[in-house]
Amino acid sequence: LMDGAYANANACSPCDGQWVADVCCRKLLTRIALLAAILNHLLAMELECPLTLVSTHMHEILKHSLLVRSRFLKFLTMQVLLREGELVYLFKVVEGVAGASRGAFVAKAAGVPDVIVRRGILVSELYSSGKDIPCAVTAESARRAEIVEQLVDEFLQFDIERGSLERFKSGVLQVAAHLSGG
Repeated sequence: LMDGAYANANACSPCDGQWVADVCCRKLLTRIALLAAILNHLLAMELECPLTLVSTHMHEILKHSLLVRSRFLKFLTMQVLLREGELVYLFKVVEGVAGASRGAFVAKAAGVPDVIVRRGILVSELYSSGKDIPCAVTAESARRAEIVEQLVDEFLQFDIERGSLERFKSGVLQVAAHLSGG
């Protein structure tokens, strides 16, 4: 996983902003490795393991078989329909894993600018097919990447019990609109 994902990140060379891809890739790989290690530790506890619910978009954990097989592990997903290009939530939990990412639908519904959604779809498709991701890094996009990285860090540190989710969402949408030139 690490070598394959890192090779994809290096597709940006000889771009001036190569460090952006390297930093983002390393952070993602660290998060994937950390989550897989935690889950494997919990699974090793078997009957002593506390009931644990995990929700993630880190499909690499399953794609690369990073979890041990265990009778204590069960995969569930939310059932959805794709109707006329729109995602319809059925509000039903079923056994299995999501067949594909629905992040673009969620981003669009949340008001993320189309240019960002389209780039996300392109990167996702290229990454999933193992193809190189063309560099989109310029001095301006590197500046934007720093802002986005700060937002991601703020999100990861957000305390849902004490913080204002609406204020946080509003701030993210304002920054997204600013970054897309809107």
